[in-house]
Amino acid sequence: MPMRKADGAGVANFIKENIICRFGIPKVMLSDNGTPFVNRHVGRLLDAFQIKHHKSTPYYSQGNGQAEATNKILIRILSILMDKVEGTWFEQLLVALWTYRMSKSKPTQATPFFLVNGSEVMLPVELAVPSARMAMLAHLVPDSRKNDIEVAEERRDRATRTMEKYHQSMACAYNQSVQHKEFNEGDLVWKTVDAIMWRQLIPKFSPRWKGPYKVSEASSNRYYKLTRVDGGFRTGLIYAKYVKEYFP
Repeated sequence: MPMRKADGAGVANFIKENIICRFGIPKVMLSDNGTPFVNRHVGRLLDAFQIKHHKSTPYYSQGNGQAEATNKILIRILSILMDKVEGTWFEQLLVALWTYRMSKSKPTQATPFFLVNGSEVMLPVELAVPSARMAMLAHLVPDSRKNDIEVAEERRDRATRTMEKYHQSMACAYNQSVQHKEFNEGDLVWKTVDAIMWRQLIPKFSPRWKGPYKVSEASSNRYYKLTRVDGGFRTGLIYAKYVKEYFP
């Protein structure tokens, strides 16, 4: 949902009105480490409803790109709409969102509208020219609603399995081009400077690595916590992509 101001109070109100009050209390909420989600307003709301807040790792941009991927598709839809209609882009934003929600997604092979509501969206063209689906709905008996719920659950399970296969294929394709690095606790390493990890521009001759750091914690999924050797400064979780072996 487009928001005029995505601050902590606004996001907390959105979670309460559009998620909890419409769909019930979730067990877990997953977000990135952006300030709209990590603040006292959202924290108090999630604590009040006993919702666990899981955050993706801050230094691995591939794991934080879900919203950016959706925005890229919305921008493409908006650009097509603006070529056909006059006005400003925010006037067409709701139409673009509606188009996105009723379009089938490649990872799930289902529309977001169906996965949320359990039925496909009714298109305006089906009112002008009645479709086979509308003809069938007109003759349904009350007991058929139970069958619709069962079909919706089956399609959601199928979408989950399809998405898992899609993620596995994407992970395999990505891992083929990645040089795997593994470090143990106590190893000395270099760490990529923060500006590069956050995809910010730096001067041409600026150093790209800093250190040395010592690996204080090592996990099996190749995330590490580092401690600065000279100052004792301790970092958060850092992916192996941004760490390399230190040679004195």
